Amino acid sequence: MVRVMVFVRNLIIQVLLLVMFFIQTTTARHTDWFSQPYSQVRLIASADEPHGSNILLAIEMRLREGWKTYWHSPGAAGLPLSIDWKNSENVAFMNVVWPTPERHQLLGFDTFGYQQHIVFPIDWAPINPKIPVIIRLKAEYMICKDVCIPYQEDIEFLLPTPESTLAQENAFDIEAFGLIDRFRNQVPIPVTDSSIEVLDIAVNRGSNQDILNLVLMLKDTNIAAYDAVVVVNGTVISDRPQLSQLGQGRLHISIPIIDAITTKPTFLDNQSKITLTLLPAGQRGLEIIREVRDIAVINDRVINNSENSASIWYFILAALLGGLILNVMPCVLPVLSLKLINLFQHKETSYRNIRLSFLATAAGILFSFASLAGFLGILQKSGQAIGWGIQFQEPIFIALLAFIIVFFAAIMWGWVQLSGPSFNVTVPRDQKARTPSFAQSFSTGFLATLMATPCSAPFVSTAVGFALSQEPLILLLILLFMGVGLAMPYMLVAAFPVIAHWLPKPGRWMVTVKNLMGLLLLFTVGWLVWILFAMIDGRWVVSIIMLLAATLIMLGIKKRYYNGNFKLTLAIWLVVMPALIWTAWNAPEKNTQLLSDNTGWVAFNEHDIPGLVAQGKTVFVDVTAAWCLTCIANKKFVLENPSIIEALQQKHVIAMRADWTKPNDQILEYLKKLGRFGIPMNVVYSQRLPTGHVFPILLDIDDVRQYLLSN
Repeated sequence: MVRVMVFVRNLIIQVLLLVMFFIQTTTARHTDWFSQPYSQVRLIASADEPHGSNILLAIEMRLREGWKTYWHSPGAAGLPLSIDWKNSENVAFMNVVWPTPERHQLLGFDTFGYQQHIVFPIDWAPINPKIPVIIRLKAEYMICKDVCIPYQEDIEFLLPTPESTLAQENAFDIEAFGLIDRFRNQVPIPVTDSSIEVLDIAVNRGSNQDILNLVLMLKDTNIAAYDAVVVVNGTVISDRPQLSQLGQGRLHISIPIIDAITTKPTFLDNQSKITLTLLPAGQRGLEIIREVRDIAVINDRVINNSENSASIWYFILAALLGGLILNVMPCVLPVLSLKLINLFQHKETSYRNIRLSFLATAAGILFSFASLAGFLGILQKSGQAIGWGIQFQEPIFIALLAFIIVFFAAIMWGWVQLSGPSFNVTVPRDQKARTPSFAQSFSTGFLATLMATPCSAPFVSTAVGFALSQEPLILLLILLFMGVGLAMPYMLVAAFPVIAHWLPKPGRWMVTVKNLMGLLLLFTVGWLVWILFAMIDGRWVVSIIMLLAATLIMLGIKKRYYNGNFKLTLAIWLVVMPALIWTAWNAPEKNTQLLSDNTGWVAFNEHDIPGLVAQGKTVFVDVTAAWCLTCIANKKFVLENPSIIEALQQKHVIAMRADWTKPNDQILEYLKKLGRFGIPMNVVYSQRLPTGHVFPILLDIDDVRQYLLSN
């Protein structure tokens, strides 16, 4: 019975449709115009080909001169066309398809839309293609000139079944088909389906907003006629793009990110998907769809204290991990001797004394980081430029550090015993090893911090870059957590003192080890003196060398021949000082550039980079310093590798070296632009990468070579 009723119902609908179809004109498949004072709207339809069964639909709109309607993302004003098709019968879905828009100005705001004549194709499908379709649309749209006027039209349209002979003979309307096909061919396509190649896309994350940069390889296109718009979640968030020609068909497009409605600079949400639509004048638009998190980000951003606490916790974690990694970086390796000796010396002491000694070292590290934060905070408030490791740009600091390390070498050799709170530990006399005092343990932590500060490591640059851009309290918090990371091995031994008891027993062999460790510290002094030669006149360096040697000799003589005899000390100095003065006075003047070499490096000049890139050059920038051991490691094991030297000497490669051994405000500002406050930093620029690609702190030979050779 039910089947009979359905059959009768469908038969009645078929008869009604045939009657309506005969009533409608047989030369056009469209509704009448729905006319308003400044606009007309109608629904048009056509088979996709003569005798075809696939029906194409579209909404056609005509506008009076000067009036506009809108794209799916209208910009600062307006509303896009919307259709409500839910009351239609036998329709599975309907979606408006959007042709490439144009940028318009409305009351000083940028909008995106269409003028005069526009056809919006509609993607749709019937539920059952064997029965007729009744389309009932509620179409809402807005048009604007000096004012904006919204309209709503109720459109009803009847379609016979595709199998209908009448439909096959009369449904193809060449005029309607031509309109729909023409405007469907204006719908933006994926850029991958075009002759244009995206060479690079990156986000420059600044203090106030993001800037989206992309480089295109164009073929037979008008470079000056490009426009572009960025849309996230239906909202336009971009300003007018800035175009620059790079030569050889390359186009650089820089798009400031703003909220088109509020017109305020903003940032791209890392969790969002952006749709970047290129709008070449008079041509079909191109779409680039990307997840923001998949785009390379050059982080220039200074995060304000008002941002959520999740950001701060991220940088705290980075500081903790960075401090932990510093323990194995070249900058801190000279202090490894003190760590190892401490462990061996605690072999036969009580757990309580082990805990106290290692906690004292951890306290020395934390105190040093707190002091460093205070020092940097004072510089920051006084308006001075600050960066990670800048104290190594001061010759006085390096000289004092050299004396401190000489003092620790004397401790290793048993020439000096620091006095301080004792842990009452006794060690057999024949082992010649004493448990360090509180003062010695604390000083070990202090020295570890001093040696760590010129060093960059994974996570260190991230944490330091954030900390140095913040208020002093945040700076203190981040550096303290970095100190916790550096002190973590000591805290681990303090928490589990049984670790010290797993080590070999101390004995005479340890005296040899301590002597070797003392020599290692003297090599560190030699490195510091080498740095001084790049910073100050050679006469002063020779004077410092003589003072260091005299200090070490005095400590050795004091231990071996007398016990604090003032007259003997004075006599020795009366002999040493004249020799020291005479040697320094007659030393040659010397100010060696320790970072120079013969591989064709030129002096860094940031202003030259854009012009060189426009000429088709690849510019490789190495920001380094004589006091940066990580920089020296990169230079020795990567930049001086024969394959890299060969790549740097290619005709299209310009190698720039920025020597930050001494203070240089231009280099510091350059570091800040790229979100760095410490070194090493290596950047490559090319026509594929006009905004630059920043390499990881530790360079990889294959990675560097690939970027240098792929222009």
